[in-house]
Amino acid sequence: MSSVLAYAPGDIIQTEPMPGYWGCAVVLAASPRTTQFHPRFHIGITPIIFRRAYELAEIDTTHLTVLRFTRRIRITAFEYATMPEEICIGIYTARSRKGICVLGKMDPAALYSAPLSLIVGDGTGGDFPLCGPLRSNIGGEAVTVWRRAHDADAFEKECAAASEQFEAFESERLSKQRLAEQLRKRTQRSGG
Repeated sequence: MSSVLAYAPGDIIQTEPMPGYWGCAVVLAASPRTTQFHPRFHIGITPIIFRRAYELAEIDTTHLTVLRFTRRIRITAFEYATMPEEICIGIYTARSRKGICVLGKMDPAALYSAPLSLIVGDGTGGDFPLCGPLRSNIGGEAVTVWRRAHDADAFEKECAAASEQFEAFESERLSKQRLAEQLRKRTQRSGG
């Protein structure tokens, strides 16, 4: 078992959460490989978004923060609710730096100084989601926040269109499910 970790606390990572949007994340803590787990890393997503690849000199690391995000979820058809605010820190695994651009280093405690446990949770109570392998496209929440502030009209239209499309799909799916259930009951009643 190798004790060399792919990332170290304080590594500043350039992300590309969506085509045309580049963000910034920071490794907050690292845990070595065990017999049960690959190396794990707590990574904090920052609110920084650029519309192009950028250099470390273009961001002020002394003022970086971990993004706080409010997620909307679907309750029922055309009804959505807001979840409690979450802090955008996740637990990722990585065996190498392949495909990830590390721009530099900073003191991770300057970004987030609270304890970081490996207890898996939703990011609202001191535990953090297990996010799987680290990929360069992490940080979609930062794009959402940026678009709400800088591209609100287009973003809201896209969200409304996506909701309409999902609701139409879900309505059709439920209708097919009901018809299949009715057919199954008829077949059982007729003994066939």
